[in-house]
Amino acid sequence: MTMADRVAVLNVGTIEQIGSPEEIYKRPRSRFVADFIGESNFFAATVERGAEGTVVLSDGTRVGHARRDSNGGPTGAVTLMVRPESIHIFPPERAPEGALPARTIQTSFLGDHTQVATTCAASQDLVLLSVHSKGEIEPEVLEADREVALWWRPDDAVVIDEAGSEAKEAHE
Repeated sequence: MTMADRVAVLNVGTIEQIGSPEEIYKRPRSRFVADFIGESNFFAATVERGAEGTVVLSDGTRVGHARRDSNGGPTGAVTLMVRPESIHIFPPERAPEGALPARTIQTSFLGDHTQVATTCAASQDLVLLSVHSKGEIEPEVLEADREVALWWRPDDAVVIDEAGSEAKEAHE
């Protein structure tokens, strides 16, 4: 028996998004949906005209994101959403290009994963990440008050344009 193959997320009686559970989780079309379905990290960002597939975060770092459509998507101020399990942590000297400098604040062992809270210049809020396999990372990056680097695959970052056309797409 399956639970549901299509889900509707409502916000004060208005449909925010309809889709498969996986689509709603991985590609939320609004900040409300992203917050409602699981934990999320949000970054203020700007999409520059002609810079398809990249955004500029508030600290000036350029990072990739998942493209929604072939017409290039929104330009201007947007929000970039990345789930905690999609963020990878590295020692600064081993970080991939486009990684964000950060500092660990706290780690919490939660059974099947370790949650790491970090601060970075690209976010006013704490950036949370979930480490599911400690064997893939160097243990010292999980210690509190360490300089680290945060990185994610472009396909794991979703541009949310609250004021633009994606709000209209929520009804499809």
